[in-house]
Amino acid sequence: MKRGPFDSLPPRRGPRWRGAREYGEWVQIALMFPSSIAVGVAIGYGLDRWWKTAPIFTLVMALLGVVAGFYNFYKAYTRWERHRRP
Repeated sequence: MKRGPFDSLPPRRGPRWRGAREYGEWVQIALMFPSSIAVGVAIGYGLDRWWKTAPIFTLVMALLGVVAGFYNFYKAYTRWERHRRP
């Protein structure tokens, strides 16, 4: 099996990497919320243009994107809380 350039690096575990791992999880949450709203708006805008309607689908899908963003935040926060407790 061919070895890659990063095979000789030590695994990223332990207390030294805990802060970086938590930072990465919070960045993921911060990016997940606006991206779910943007995807909802884009889908709604596309449906409005396709069916030549007023911005009804844009608003509905934007609200669904907000709900999805809060749901993803809740899931990520509960997962973080579960792993944070000893």
